[in-house]
Amino acid sequence: MNVNLLSVLALLLLGGCSRNLYVPNNLNAPLFESVGEVKFGVGTKIISPFCVDMQTAYAPLDHFALMINASTLNSGDKESSNAFKHYFAEAGAGVFTALWPDKYNHRRFRLELFGGYGAGRTAIRLDPSFFFNPTSSFLRHQGSYHRKFLQPALGLRGKLLEAAFALRFTEVNFSRYKDFTDGFLTNQGIYNFSVLEPVFTWGVNHRNIRFFGQAGAVLPTQGLDSDYHRANDGGWTYFHLSIGFAFTNFGPNRSRS
Repeated sequence: MNVNLLSVLALLLLGGCSRNLYVPNNLNAPLFESVGEVKFGVGTKIISPFCVDMQTAYAPLDHFALMINASTLNSGDKESSNAFKHYFAEAGAGVFTALWPDKYNHRRFRLELFGGYGAGRTAIRLDPSFFFNPTSSFLRHQGSYHRKFLQPALGLRGKLLEAAFALRFTEVNFSRYKDFTDGFLTNQGIYNFSVLEPVFTWGVNHRNIRFFGQAGAVLPTQGLDSDYHRANDGGWTYFHLSIGFAFTNFGPNRSRS
């Protein structure tokens, strides 16, 4: 069983349904201290779905930063019975501050607030199978969406270790949502919903390289009779776990020795 098939199967196992088109990307919490700092990171989820997430951030001014994030997954091909594809990109801006200096005047406690906008597209293809589509029908699900987010975060960054907690408030709009059965359109709609996404990130620093892990969840803010549950085939609480690395500097005239 190859990784592509595992990705699709694990997605369905965790979701307990035939479709779930809202896939959260990794949360970008740069935890900057001063002007001139940059971050470029790459991570991958180690439980379904196995998206690759890319993160960038830059502080052109003191206490002000920009970020661009992207996420992609292309599992399966035209010859596969199951496939899962997802593409997403977003941009944001925010403010930050740093407190609690150590003996090197490195301020360890970080606070930040980012907001932004993004757009994505997801598609799932399921052929008849015993476990995940126990019918004789060929199912296709696809949706394009855009979202807005507001993301407060706090963290501690030391010379070797760091940890951060963030709570992303996300508003999602599916502008083109369609389900197909045996090639015929069976459902379509425009769905609007909001979710809370608590995320915990931890890392180990070695010079300018940070190795990190991240765990998070997607928590619907509405009840069972909501667009979130209709758009996600009944709805479910989604958990994700990621690992990756990031390059970061410490701004001009900063020393960590």
